[in-house]
Amino acid sequence: MCDRLFKTVSNRNLHMREYHAKCRSFKCDLCDFATQHKRALDVHMKLHSDEKPYACPHCLFRAKRSFEIYVHVKAMHDNGRSKRKRREEEVAREFDAMALPYVREHTVTFDRLVEHGAARKRARVDFVFDMPWWLLLEVDEKMHVGIPIQDECARLLAIIAELSRASPEKKILIVRYNPDTYAQNGQLVKPTPEQRRDVIQRTLRYEPEAQITVVYLFYRQSSGELPDVVRDAAYDARLRQYVIPAKTALYGHNL
Repeated sequence: MCDRLFKTVSNRNLHMREYHAKCRSFKCDLCDFATQHKRALDVHMKLHSDEKPYACPHCLFRAKRSFEIYVHVKAMHDNGRSKRKRREEEVAREFDAMALPYVREHTVTFDRLVEHGAARKRARVDFVFDMPWWLLLEVDEKMHVGIPIQDECARLLAIIAELSRASPEKKILIVRYNPDTYAQNGQLVKPTPEQRRDVIQRTLRYEPEAQITVVYLFYRQSSGELPDVVRDAAYDARLRQYVIPAKTALYGHNL
């Protein structure tokens, strides 16, 4: 069929399957994936498993494929490159200095696509703390400013729906954390390291009363105690109902 020559019959037959027969005899039992190589099928099957055998050497992040570890290290820990999530890395160092136990980059997989047309089936939560309830902390960096509010609301709602389905007995506390400047009494201020540590400690001590609670820390406030992002007309009404004022949450009687 072509001019290629081979030393062994097995190599010739392999070439025939790959380039002429196009035989994809190795098929996945759980989806439509098919391949010519058993090794490729073995790698593919890991996507259907909850097993994450590959660990980051610098943090608690784990992955199903070794390439994901390579991408993660380059993005999160490579000092020779600009960090894709620089603020999150700074917050992680603060948590380490406070000796707080957390899981980084926890992946939540959805049963369905996220709403508003975003073709996503999974989302990564920046930090998850080991509590009797789900305590999810998201670092809202400047790179997130361009994300439409509708898509961000859909992402949070999908995370809430999946966690509620997986652990219906556990409450969910989502903390949106802004490590940059915010507005206070008409002035732009940046929280000091002491203020950041204090508010995180208070957050960890706060036990949510409702099944789902969302708290925004260090956010721009034009009036009242709720951040401007919650008042935005595009903010999803189903998510807005879960938001409580940060001052009430952190300095209330539950502390």
